[in-house]
Amino acid sequence: MLIMFVLTGMASCGNNASRIDTAPAKDTAMEMRPHRLQDSLNIFVMRCALTGLDDAAGHQMAVQRNATDRDEFMRQVAARKLRAIPSSANFVMLNSGRSIRGLMDHFRRNNISIGRPFPPLDTYARISLGTPPQMQEFWRAWDSLPKMR
Repeated sequence: MLIMFVLTGMASCGNNASRIDTAPAKDTAMEMRPHRLQDSLNIFVMRCALTGLDDAAGHQMAVQRNATDRDEFMRQVAARKLRAIPSSANFVMLNSGRSIRGLMDHFRRNNISIGRPFPPLDTYARISLGTPPQMQEFWRAWDSLPKMR
């Protein structure tokens, strides 16, 4: 099951191997990373989704948490006079006004992973919503970006 979780997480969310606490499991995950598929949907993911849909209370709690997290993210976007594409998901496409590759490098130096480029949206960053402390760290890193001219 650990390997399935790692492959699923790495396929759908990028490098989640850093979430694994044990060195052997992390090493195995890193060895398997080159074999992941971009944007894959496999039977394991579908079974987890179907199981989750059977948990009405848990599903409703996740929907509410995502809505709360998105609302807070959009408040932070507005406070910084930024723009984002409206979302109903657990991520937001944020118009950074910058090259996405440079933005990815900046966040990587701050130990934060953001989504891959989505051409032709070359200045949009896919930001997955995290816990409040994770999002505070995201905005701290954002606010440390060099000012645009």
